[in-house]
Amino acid sequence: MNTNKIMQIFDRLKSLFIKVPFQETDNEFDELPKNVISSLNQQIQALPCHPKYVKILQSTLEEALCQWQDNPEDNELVILSSSIEPLSQIIQTALVNWSDENIRNIKLLSWSNRPKDFLKIVSKLQNDLGLSAKLDVDCHSGKFQELVVIPCLEFCFLRHIHGLDGIEFLRNRIFQDHSRFWLIGCNSSTWQYLDYIYNIDSYFKKLYYCRL
Repeated sequence: MNTNKIMQIFDRLKSLFIKVPFQETDNEFDELPKNVISSLNQQIQALPCHPKYVKILQSTLEEALCQWQDNPEDNELVILSSSIEPLSQIIQTALVNWSDENIRNIKLLSWSNRPKDFLKIVSKLQNDLGLSAKLDVDCHSGKFQELVVIPCLEFCFLRHIHGLDGIEFLRNRIFQDHSRFWLIGCNSSTWQYLDYIYNIDSYFKKLYYCRL
């Protein structure tokens, strides 16, 4: 067998075992079009919450409400989760068709994004939740039947020198108004930020880490 024949056979064998490297094109890592991203986000948001998570949140809330009836100062529950979890959606789903003998009225903050003007955050909170600037209830009346829900605490402040006015308003109202129970949802990263600059952990005792 001559040398040419041997080289031809060798080349054929080599082609069987040696993989041709993948050639990247210029547009391999181009971003998806914005309309596609928007459509995907909408489909993700429309996915139903897992019943297990909804049930856990409901049972945690009901336990906290029972404790509130015995001790009016225990009038808040903060639910923390990771930033990738749809906590706001889970909270709102948990309240649909939910009832508790201790609650007759639910006030839900309806914001889908944070106000751009930090000067209007407090007034918008008051208007959306139906709260006056001053304490407007008798905390000793014994009528503890209202649940105030903040599904996404991230919407209530801005990273600005006066951007924490909304957080201060909520903090003061929660600790002054024991006739209402306050359910607050927040991702753990935001909570860490607020604790770092505002020491928020020292004000809110009832924290539940929602491990989804």
